[in-house]
Amino acid sequence: MPKKMDRYGTVKVISGEFKGRIGYYDDDDSFFPEDYEWNEEVNDGTPEGVTHVAIVYFGYFSLATEYYGIPYDHLEYASMYDLMNRKNELTKLCSPYNKTSHKKLFSYFSELHYVETNLLEQIVEQRYMSKPSGAKVFISHSSLDKPFAKMLCMDLEANGYIPWLDEWNIKVGESIPEQISNGLEEADFIIVILSENAAASKWVEREWHTKYWSEIQHGRVHVLPILLKDCKIPELLKTKKYADFRNDFNVGLNDLLSALESLTNKK
Repeated sequence: MPKKMDRYGTVKVISGEFKGRIGYYDDDDSFFPEDYEWNEEVNDGTPEGVTHVAIVYFGYFSLATEYYGIPYDHLEYASMYDLMNRKNELTKLCSPYNKTSHKKLFSYFSELHYVETNLLEQIVEQRYMSKPSGAKVFISHSSLDKPFAKMLCMDLEANGYIPWLDEWNIKVGESIPEQISNGLEEADFIIVILSENAAASKWVEREWHTKYWSEIQHGRVHVLPILLKDCKIPELLKTKKYADFRNDFNVGLNDLLSALESLTNKK
């Protein structure tokens, strides 16, 4: 089994016939050519023409009537962002106004049930039950980019980090400037979500400036820019490599997680 598929769980199909679908990776199998003849004396390794696959159900066992063998390089683990996007897609696909066969419609409903349940379970687990112990990460963003910021926070939590988001961490009655100042002071890193909205926000600029000068003073990286949408990048951040989320959330997320892991280990 390739190293990248090192555990069973929720996966997204990224290429092939089922591209875009989300299911449960349950087991492993191998497909042999129809004319293949096994010979123990000759076949002491992986036989030529054999395809190793993951067994994937598009739904829970009780609802999914079929399973599929999908090559490992056609799969990746699903992020919270993937689950939310697929939920919206499936809601449209399951509309009574779509002319879809009963078999395909049943498969979509099975997948939708799995995605919605999985999404809810992960939100409850990450927000109320799990106790992440990783680095503290302040999320600097424009209020107009809040939906993206929330998705990013949930994926950071799922990977063991402790995100600081104003909507989650500031309680009713508390001083907003004071709590933001405390959050910045306690944070190990600040992630700056760059977009036209953020570029026009003085709040966002003040937030990352605080950690930027600390970074200069101590010689350690604290400010991690991520590019959500094309925009004018602030002068002080132009020399920094950013995680690119413009075209593919998962590519950007993996780059960001890799940077966080590397920088955390250096501390």
